[in-house]
Amino acid sequence: MKPFRCEFTTYVATIYINLLQMKYKMTYLAKSYEQPIFSDEALYHVKLINIEILSLQLPIDRRFLSIISKFENLHSLNVCIPTIIYQWQLQALLDNSPRLYSLSFESWNTSTIPPYQCTCVSIYQLNVQGSGQTGYKHRYTSKQCLKLSRSPLGIQCRILHIEVEELKCILDLIDSMINLRTLHVLYDYDKRSNTLDLVKVLQDCLPSTWTVTRVYYGIFIIKS
Repeated sequence: MKPFRCEFTTYVATIYINLLQMKYKMTYLAKSYEQPIFSDEALYHVKLINIEILSLQLPIDRRFLSIISKFENLHSLNVCIPTIIYQWQLQALLDNSPRLYSLSFESWNTSTIPPYQCTCVSIYQLNVQGSGQTGYKHRYTSKQCLKLSRSPLGIQCRILHIEVEELKCILDLIDSMINLRTLHVLYDYDKRSNTLDLVKVLQDCLPSTWTVTRVYYGIFIIKS
């Protein structure tokens, strides 16, 4: 067998080529899927299995699925969604990822807001601190937070990363997300110059079982 070097950003792995098939037992893939990488004829028969961490931009094609066809060990997925028509591809990935527990939306160019109506019973961690149609980090409004809390993934979510438009959103999320235990929240209006200490304001408004920690101004971790 002849060694073949395959580079994904800083990750370098060795693939041993067999005349019939190349199999690459890989447990980490942090490079976003881009078609040019997979267009190399040398990779036509490569099989990447045991993927645990995957970052990709939809849409994906048959060539991608021929190289990465199994997602049994995938536990963390980060996606970029250019248009809503590719939501079905995301759902197909979720349907084939029985161990997936973390889903992150890096960016989306859709009028509707993640996590859409996607379903996956194993997911308990959501990260929606991504960029929306404007190209800037999206701040969830109170109405959008309520919609998120009622979505299938929102209902089962235990750990949430989100940026919100107003302080009320934080209280709404904690009140409406029945399984939420940890909230990582960005709130841009938390300034050092504020006369009110927002940590105290939040702590006074929340049940005693919740603790509020300011990591830095504008960044809170709230736990139950």
